[in-house]
Amino acid sequence: MLCLKESIKLLEDRIKELEFEINKLKIENKELKKSITASQTAKHGYSEEVFVKDYINKNKDKLNIFLKDQSDFDCVLGNTKTDIANETINIQVKKYKDGQFGQVDRHYVDDLINNIPELKPIKKYLKNMCELPLNKEGTCNKTKLVIKLNKNNYKEDELKILIDTLNKYKKKIVRHVLYGSNEKYKPYILCGVKYKDGNRTTIIFYKMKDVINYICKSNFIIRLSGTVIQLGDAFTMQRKGGDGGKKSANNLQFKLIFSKLDIDNKIQFNM
Repeated sequence: MLCLKESIKLLEDRIKELEFEINKLKIENKELKKSITASQTAKHGYSEEVFVKDYINKNKDKLNIFLKDQSDFDCVLGNTKTDIANETINIQVKKYKDGQFGQVDRHYVDDLINNIPELKPIKKYLKNMCELPLNKEGTCNKTKLVIKLNKNNYKEDELKILIDTLNKYKKKIVRHVLYGSNEKYKPYILCGVKYKDGNRTTIIFYKMKDVINYICKSNFIIRLSGTVIQLGDAFTMQRKGGDGGKKSANNLQFKLIFSKLDIDNKIQFNM
């Protein structure tokens, strides 16, 4: 028969085992929720592609001024810049709300500079803003901090070099972000489907070249936070973050506020 001291020790060990199992279940449940959310987001995004495809195919005459093409469109599956297309025209579809940011692209800084070598002189500033050191497991070391773009961390002439370089090559940056590097899937049209109170209210079609020209009318600035670089009201770049601390959280993320685009050359339909 166990003495009281031994019984207490066994009970404490069992409590520790149970606490470990509970924490493990919490982590698994959290990951499951993330997976479900990601799946739901993908499904909702795909439903917009189907909606726009069907809408275009039923309203070709109204859209002819933009599309100049009467053939049927189909959804394009896969990780590309194009969501729906026919043999001649590619269209990217974005679901949005007023004032809402949406991701349009993300890259590791090295990948961005491989595509735009002219940005090499500012590589260290972008990497310092985005990339935390990695643990042995390959995850981000959250005990470290990114280096903010401010006068506490850099000299004034260094920040000027950063902004001057970004502004000099802003069109190359925006074109790469919105067009991508695959010529086959370069989108000709950007389509936004606006939601309010859970309902579709508007569908707008812009020519992508007009979107690029509109964004590039502004110049890059660094926000006071030192963690976001902004180009006009509609376009920003910053560290992605999130992703459960995976290496991909170190991506340089590009965001667009679709509702901030103020372009006259468009075609719009109210639902």
